[in-house]
Amino acid sequence: MKNVVTFITIVLMVVSAVTLNAQKVIKIEVEMTGKTYYRVDPPYLMCSEDGKHGFGIITSFDSNIKVIDFILSCEWNGLSCVEGGVLIIKFKDESKINLKNWNDFNCAGTMYTKISESDWEKLSTIPIVKVYCENGRNNSSYTYEIPINDQNYFIKVGESLKNGNFEVVKK
Repeated sequence: MKNVVTFITIVLMVVSAVTLNAQKVIKIEVEMTGKTYYRVDPPYLMCSEDGKHGFGIITSFDSNIKVIDFILSCEWNGLSCVEGGVLIIKFKDESKINLKNWNDFNCAGTMYTKISESDWEKLSTIPIVKVYCENGRNNSSYTYEIPINDQNYFIKVGESLKNGNFEVVKK
């Protein structure tokens, strides 16, 4: 019996790990304003094994499927105040993009960055291998190595958008 319980626990842990960063694209249609936008749900989560460092990336797009927000929710050992800062994404081909936080000081632990069309083109076509996030307030940082099965996360998002593979939500 103990072996069965252990086996079920291991299977649940593996399934949770595999589906943790499974993404879907949601098309949101706002009836009262006539606006449409897209959001990737859930955010891409990056966390240290000890759970003390990490961040999530929230990605949203306008009605023309141009990236409008690339938002980071950061946490460094309980410190959530953010000022300035940078996000650096390294690709499998060794190229990088540097995204600067344009938001003012806040204690919500949130960094806001904008990405260009060329940055999105890279994200949606080249696997990512590493992400570095630095809080400009105190220069604390965290580097996350992307697991091999998540390196195509944004490529899959791009494919979903191109193929019209998204869930529609009316508000």
